[in-house]
Amino acid sequence: MAANGREVSAVCQADFEELYRRHHRRVLAYIRRQVNDPELAQDLAADTFLQAFLGFHRLQRLEAGLSWLLTISRRTVSAYLRHHRRLSLQPWGWPTAEVSDPCQGLEEEELAAALHQAVRSLPARQREALLLRFVHGLPGPQVARVMGIQHGTARLLLHRAIGRLRADLGRYAEAG
Repeated sequence: MAANGREVSAVCQADFEELYRRHHRRVLAYIRRQVNDPELAQDLAADTFLQAFLGFHRLQRLEAGLSWLLTISRRTVSAYLRHHRRLSLQPWGWPTAEVSDPCQGLEEEELAAALHQAVRSLPARQREALLLRFVHGLPGPQVARVMGIQHGTARLLLHRAIGRLRADLGRYAEAG
């Protein structure tokens, strides 16, 4: 028995609401790292989800929703930055654990600052690939899809970024 238009529409709306609930926080976090402005990030996330809603019929599997949304987010942020000619380096909000030894805390703060600086010094595409892979936890093929590049190119960007971070942070590895 075929469903009428209203039933199909209600199913699509429920699916989109589930997609929104599941991924809104991650999409917003991704955008915040790109623009470094919480209010602007909220606006761009709203634009992202509006575009996603309008194109929801093209999404074939809900499991692919996060990479699809991050691709839309990336395009939304890029369009905004191109239009407003704002280039901002995103702050990397690394989680900090509670430390009982003050010396260890200082060492970890120094390492976090060095890592932050090393990541900021990476070329933008390498930085974005690292963000998608290690902060958002996307596997390599999804990193490539979100960035709009081939999987091999994404792997090369990640390889170069990690190599550069190793070189920049080598003294910390030697210190143990």
